[in-house]
Amino acid sequence: MINSREYKIFKFRELKTALTKRYPGCKTVATANGFAVQSASGKSLIPHKYPSLQSAKDVFTAWKNLFVVDHWEKIEKRNNRGFAADINNSTADDPNGTTQQPYEYFIENNNLKKEESYD
Repeated sequence: MINSREYKIFKFRELKTALTKRYPGCKTVATANGFAVQSASGKSLIPHKYPSLQSAKDVFTAWKNLFVVDHWEKIEKRNNRGFAADINNSTADDPNGTTQQPYEYFIENNNLKKEESYD
């Protein structure tokens, strides 16, 4: 049976391997508030919108925080792309009062005449 210390070391190596592939040259640094993971150029890899996760009490937690934030950023990026596509291709009313017809849904260059204008 694996004790908790061995498991923590195993998880640390797993996290560090995955994150060093994604961010080559990243390293752990000691700050006034604890530990943080920085890029090779010395910039923090955790965005400023997560201030409580930028420093950690130990090295393992610093790498774990980066892993979690990296996952959140991927999910947010994926969802924003989907929302932007939904907004661009929306067939609902827009604020200007015009609507997009269902046959215009995926057309990039919309130089079509409206169906009502055909004689």
